[in-house]
Amino acid sequence: MSQIITVASGKGGTGKSHFCAGFARALSSLGKKVALIDGAMGLRTLDMILGVDDKVFYTYVDVINGDCTLEEASVECGGFTLFSPPQNTLCENELTDFSTNFSKDLQNLFDFIIIDSGSGISNEFIQAISPADKVILITEPTSESVRCVDRAAGVAEENGKKDLLLVINKVNPDYIKKGIQSQIITIIDMLGITTIGIVPDFNLKNKKHNPDIAFNNIARRFVGEKVPIMDL
Repeated sequence: MSQIITVASGKGGTGKSHFCAGFARALSSLGKKVALIDGAMGLRTLDMILGVDDKVFYTYVDVINGDCTLEEASVECGGFTLFSPPQNTLCENELTDFSTNFSKDLQNLFDFIIIDSGSGISNEFIQAISPADKVILITEPTSESVRCVDRAAGVAEENGKKDLLLVINKVNPDYIKKGIQSQIITIIDMLGITTIGIVPDFNLKNKKHNPDIAFNNIARRFVGEKVPIMDL
C-alpha cells in the first residue's frame, strides 16, 4: 500500500509545484514508484513545468468518467508518472471522485502518491488533503506566506489531518541578512510544525546551496534515512 502525500501552501507563488516536481524526481531516484497528481482543477501547470504538456491527451477526470484507461492518462516523466486534470474546466463534480476513488486506485501501483494541491484553502484544498497520510506545507520565508501556511495548517487539522510537515522554500541567505526574508528559526518556532526540509532559492548559483540536494535529502528522510537539514 502506497503513502499518499498532499503538498499545499495556502497561497500562490511559493514554488509548491516546482517542489512537487523535484520531490517526485528525488523519490524516484531512490528506486521508488512515484505518481504525481496535479490537483489544480482547470489551472494545471505541472505538465508545463515538467515539459510534457504536449503529451497530455487524457486526464484523470477522463479515467473517472470511463473515457480512457489509467495507462492512457499517465505520462512518464523520467522516472515517475504524472496524472493531469483538465485545463479548461473546473470539474467541481469530480473533486470528490478524485480524492476518494482515483487516488485509491493508484495505491497498489505506486510506493508514493504526491498530490499537488491547488492554491488557497477552498473546497479543492480540502478534497486534495482528504486521502492524505501526510500533508506537506510549503512556505516562503516571508510573513505573508507564513500567515497563509498557518491558516492552511489550521484547516487541515480541522479536517482531521494531524501529520503535518513543513518545507521552507526559496530561501536566500543574503535576503535573510538584509531583513528581506525572515529568520528560519523564527518561522519554525512560530508555526510549530515539524520541518522536513529547507530549499534554497533557485537563483543561488553555487554547489553548496543546490535545490536538487535539498529535494534528495527530503526524499531520503521520507524513506527512513537520517539526513541533516540543509544549513542556510
